Amino acid sequence: MDTFAGGTSGIKGALKRAIPAAHHFRLRILATRARTLARFPAYRGDRFECPFCGRRFGAFLPDGLTLPVFRDKDISVGGYTEHVRCPWCYSSDRDRLLLLYLRDRTRIFSEALSVLHVAPEFHLTRALRRNARLRYVTGDFSAPSVSVRLNILALPFRPAIFDAIIANHVLEHVVDDRTAMTELFRVLRPGGWAIFQVPVGLALDRTFEDPSVTLPVERERVFGQFDHVRIYGPDYVDRLREAGFQAEAVPYARQLDPAVAARFRLNLREDVFLCKKPA
Repeated sequence: MDTFAGGTSGIKGALKRAIPAAHHFRLRILATRARTLARFPAYRGDRFECPFCGRRFGAFLPDGLTLPVFRDKDISVGGYTEHVRCPWCYSSDRDRLLLLYLRDRTRIFSEALSVLHVAPEFHLTRALRRNARLRYVTGDFSAPSVSVRLNILALPFRPAIFDAIIANHVLEHVVDDRTAMTELFRVLRPGGWAIFQVPVGLALDRTFEDPSVTLPVERERVFGQFDHVRIYGPDYVDRLREAGFQAEAVPYARQLDPAVAARFRLNLREDVFLCKKPA
């Protein structure tokens, strides 16, 4: 367990409460680096490469949950996997997938775009801010270090203001996801694009929801995480299309040279959900 990812009891809990939430992930990175340096021979090599920090290792850290629901529903993301986290910067496979897709298939790192990033990831935010031409807005309901505090069900922006929107593993947390999709469609400019990543139950025929499951411990057992409210099925793209998007599941990791996907330790089971607003 990571030093700053544990519960609220004992020394770890006291540290977590004493340190501002905005610094928790940075401290987790430092703790990861300290452990890596202490056990450096175990990670020496160049089998894997992290596109965020640029470092190469013979092994990555394992990560993920072992709950039965991940096996029973064959959930694409979040189950226990070896070699997931970079042992230097702590990037995850889903972070690396999105970064490489954005670099390979979009111009977000070079053009003067207006971008909304909902619940922004630490690594991706740092990477995007290197583009000085980007008009970059970060938003979250409760995170302290974003540009705008927002409710995804009623976004505080005028219509058609953003060229691109990123919401990476957000919608599975939202009870009324259809309203959220409609709001995201509203603030995207005609001709704009968006990426809305979610875990998908590959064994499902359709999205699984149960509004009666409200307790965190039950949501963890049923949906795989204490704050998830559903497990999306292959009809996820249909929901996005109902909101007005031209949506598709892009098998980006599987389209790469297998050696490249293996080197960056990408999850071949996770598609990129690309949405466009008709011009």
